[in-house]
Amino acid sequence: MEMTKYVVFWEYDPDDVDKVREKSVKMQAERKKTPEKYAKYLFPPHHMGYCKGFSIVDVADPRQMTSAYAYWFPEMELQYVPIIDNVELTKTYRDRQK
Repeated sequence: MEMTKYVVFWEYDPDDVDKVREKSVKMQAERKKTPEKYAKYLFPPHHMGYCKGFSIVDVADPRQMTSAYAYWFPEMELQYVPIIDNVELTKTYRDRQK
């Protein structure tokens, strides 16, 4: 199965910082126990402002996104945005013009 790369933007309320931190520690343990349940990190979580940031992941199965949404709800909002390889996009565009 081909994996799809996504930028995952995430954000949480500052009032939930302790809950998010606790869930993050538990998530690390859960990822070790059942790595197939969640997307594989290519670029780990990084902050880019006040209580928001992004990661880059490889998703092998859409259920991995569902698992992440369910895990982080309601403290953290996630938004998955697919990353499209520019070489592949250019090839597809060129082939479409023929």
